[in-house]
Amino acid sequence: MLSLHTQQCIVQRGCLGQQRAAGRWTIPSRCTADHLKGSHLRQNPPRPSVRAAAAEVSQSTAAGAAAGSEGFQEAIFPELKNSTEERDWVANAVQVWLDEEWTPLDAHKGLGKEAGEAYLAARESGKDEAGDVLLVLTDRLSKANYKDTFVDEFGVSNKVIELLMLHHNMDVSCYRKSDRDQYKQIEKEVTS
Repeated sequence: MLSLHTQQCIVQRGCLGQQRAAGRWTIPSRCTADHLKGSHLRQNPPRPSVRAAAAEVSQSTAAGAAAGSEGFQEAIFPELKNSTEERDWVANAVQVWLDEEWTPLDAHKGLGKEAGEAYLAARESGKDEAGDVLLVLTDRLSKANYKDTFVDEFGVSNKVIELLMLHHNMDVSCYRKSDRDQYKQIEKEVTS
């Protein structure tokens, strides 16, 4: 079972799947800071697949709820009012983020477009909970070409969820002031 905080970090900071060495899950150092206290570092199961990891998170959440604990609080996105606008917002936000985070590359525009399409597909299939959307994004973006970029499907999927949560004024845990400033800059560029 994954701890509550590990589940939150999976969705909101991309703590799972960042390191693929030796076919093992690892938790990156940014998640070992003050907020974790090392509680989920002992868990390092073999990495069977994204879908198997999702099932593990789902089972852990259900077990927590059945035990009467607060469990993992769902983050539900609002109903899609204008799917084309939302898709384009995601595409532009991903491109701006990648260009700002790394360096402007032609590949970022294509990756942003794929992220927008993946998000739209998730929402049109009835997914509105952030964890469910994240899994669809990761699965669809695993087919994208990352050759000319400095990111992977996990980083992009997690950033999309984070940006959308902020865009919809939702609480994001594991979040720093510099992340909020970065979001404000992205929002400013996307809406201008």
